[in-house]
Amino acid sequence: LRVRTQEERKAGGRVFIERERESRESHILSLSRNYRIQKQSKMLSLRKLKSDPLAPPSDFIQMLLIGHRGVGTCQEQELRRRRCSELGLPLPLRFRENTLLSMMQAEKAGAHFVQFEVQLSKDRVPIIHHNFYTDDGRFVGNLTRAELQDCNEEDDDILHEQLYTTMESFFDFLPEKLGFDIEIKYPRQYKTGASVCPEFHWDLEDYVSKIVNSAKRHSIRSVKNRLIFYSSFSSDVCLALRRLYPECSTVFLVNHKEGHKYTDVHGLNGRSGLEFATSAYLQGVAIHSEELQPPKEGGRNPTEFGREFIHDCKRRRLHCLTWGPKNNSAEFRRLQREWGVDGVIYDNIHAERDDLAGLL
Repeated sequence: LRVRTQEERKAGGRVFIERERESRESHILSLSRNYRIQKQSKMLSLRKLKSDPLAPPSDFIQMLLIGHRGVGTCQEQELRRRRCSELGLPLPLRFRENTLLSMMQAEKAGAHFVQFEVQLSKDRVPIIHHNFYTDDGRFVGNLTRAELQDCNEEDDDILHEQLYTTMESFFDFLPEKLGFDIEIKYPRQYKTGASVCPEFHWDLEDYVSKIVNSAKRHSIRSVKNRLIFYSSFSSDVCLALRRLYPECSTVFLVNHKEGHKYTDVHGLNGRSGLEFATSAYLQGVAIHSEELQPPKEGGRNPTEFGREFIHDCKRRRLHCLTWGPKNNSAEFRRLQREWGVDGVIYDNIHAERDDLAGLL
């Protein structure tokens, strides 16, 4: 046998190293959920995702409590006051939805996260507001930040009570331990061909990028440790978030009661939403809580539907969140906790201190 020269040994070593590098790269490229791939100047670098914001806060708290627009919608608060009046009970305080004061009250009541809707003003400022239109029928995207502030009533001079507040103020004034569920508002199209908001003119990726970049900038400036995840009823927004910001946690919102009205087939019901979240490599799905307890059919226990759906989410390593008026029932929230639901979004969180103590 001929002994290899030093040059041949070096060449063989380079071939071995090259093969190892190719094998390592192919393995790295197969990772799609937990890492973000960046290839710059012929070097492959990995950036691991941030800690999962939807993970249980502790070993003793397995289900996240998320305040819906703070301490709930104005409509739900009014219904609660009416019930209390009929029963002769003290009337609970009212807080305007999507205001700083409402968010602060949710945090005081023990909420881990608050949910709020974000859209852009005419001057590209992320504004907190649920509807695409103001109370007088004007499109939010056609008004500047200053014009939206003028829409507040004269007796709402206090910043914490103002509507159309900026997302920046939420980062500046709300405590660090309070997480954010940032729902990105985006109009969907009806099957008739009409749009939910015909005046909407933003490019999808530009619209999403402006909101997320603003959140990142304010998060770094104010609080770096705040837990944040994004959500949307639009599958296009979820795909844009996954494509542009794979390091961010994204949850797909589903409303089975209205999903049939839109062209987006992914939002028909919880099952279609679950399939979409799986294929798009999202972090979770948020369904209407009524889907966990459908009417009895054929004598079957309706709670089995809820257990099966949540088990399927766990099997696919997806987080399962729920929302809807039924979540205002403390007993139903306890039941969801037993099933393994990761988080509940509900109203009147500030009026359920006794129930919160039982959940925690």
